[in-house]
Amino acid sequence: QEMVAVCLHEVRRTMRRGAELLVTFNSVESDDFGRGVKIDDYTYAKVGGPEDGIPHYFVDQREVERLLGAFRIDKLEQRHEDTVDRGTPKHAAHWIAWATKL
Repeated sequence: QEMVAVCLHEVRRTMRRGAELLVTFNSVESDDFGRGVKIDDYTYAKVGGPEDGIPHYFVDQREVERLLGAFRIDKLEQRHEDTVDRGTPKHAAHWIAWATKL
């Protein structure tokens, strides 16, 4: 989780004042939360498929607000998508944030 904060700090550092940021985060409401190889309480590496071994970090609204604390959050929404993968229903949820560097 701190790696995500470090990356966002670097993004912000390179932005001009007034520049806009659009960022998405995996939501803890996704079916994938808690699945795979546990790295920490909110990070899991996928097992199998094209994202095998890739860590995915999951957040709730409070964590999005913490991560973007150095920005002005202009809009924040959670989007949900229900699909079927090889006959198995799957629910994905993401936080989408529009923010501005102050």
